Amino acid sequence: MTHIYDAMLKINLHVNSSSVDWGLNYNISENKAQISLRELFQRMPDLEKDFVQIDEELLFSNIISLTYSGEDGIKIKTNKNISETLRKYYQDLQYNITEENESYCLSYNSKDVLDKLPMLIHSYIHKMFGSIPSLYLTIPFDNNYYISQLCITYLLIFPTCLSA
Repeated sequence: MTHIYDAMLKINLHVNSSSVDWGLNYNISENKAQISLRELFQRMPDLEKDFVQIDEELLFSNIISLTYSGEDGIKIKTNKNISETLRKYYQDLQYNITEENESYCLSYNSKDVLDKLPMLIHSYIHKMFGSIPSLYLTIPFDNNYYISQLCITYLLIFPTCLSA
């Protein structure tokens, strides 16, 4: 099942509180994309327990901490549960990836970091605590196609948007 789709991604980040701490804007893609149902599920942390029953490859990792500045670039600390596909994607973007105890640290310290932003997604069912959603690192769809969690959720909820 696929859907031909074009959208802009705007993600508001809840990093340290239930309020929006900051956000990322991604460019509107000029290209159309075919996205399979499997690709959508692979990027939805809230569906992890159900999806691993039918497929082993998840394309997200829980973010422990995240910092960004125009001067220092971006630094993302994830748990060690990171797929080879996800790790390779960010290595190919020239992110520096180091192992730290029970976690990985991905960093990109260049002024062109805005051209190589990570794709991030929240988990609203499995929250960090209280009303603070957990934040996850994932990868864009083919051809660096970014879509928001809102768009992914919409595509999963409304099956009429999907075609065989």
